[in-house]
Amino acid sequence: MKSSASLVLLLLLAANVSAQEKPERYADSAVGFSFAVPQGWAVSDVPSEKFKVVHGPRLNGFTPNIATVDDEFEGALKDYMALSQRHLEASYKRLGYDSVKLLRQAEFTTREGLVGVKLTNEVKTFGKELVFAQYAFGGKGNAKLIFTCVSLAADFAVIEPVCEASMKTLTIAK
Repeated sequence: MKSSASLVLLLLLAANVSAQEKPERYADSAVGFSFAVPQGWAVSDVPSEKFKVVHGPRLNGFTPNIATVDDEFEGALKDYMALSQRHLEASYKRLGYDSVKLLRQAEFTTREGLVGVKLTNEVKTFGKELVFAQYAFGGKGNAKLIFTCVSLAADFAVIEPVCEASMKTLTIAK
């Protein structure tokens, strides 16, 4: 089971990212997904990571972002996300968090009718309170695609609708 949390921490600490100029959509042809990049946000390479990170302008000392991971799991998406949540709750200290709290879990549907699962967690780390909204979908075969939107907890009411709008545009080739 992969954790998008490490990618989020990497982005928090990384200074060496190179942004693309105003892309309209972020597309990964190898895995077969794309989604609209929020207006004013950029797409950046992160060294040694498979996927690029979509990020907004700095807000209150933090860069809100959407990070992507993929994983293989033979079971249903809801079972994968339940296992992922249990893993997060059981190993949050090892992942570098002081605490984790599940705020909500819900079904999420894109404009094209893709049905996924959305988990929203609040974590405390490095003296910051962050909110992770994970949008998970099935990909090709047993692939699971997880798009994690992260912001400071204090800014989540502003960032969540931006991420929701972007994830509503998600397309995945089957």
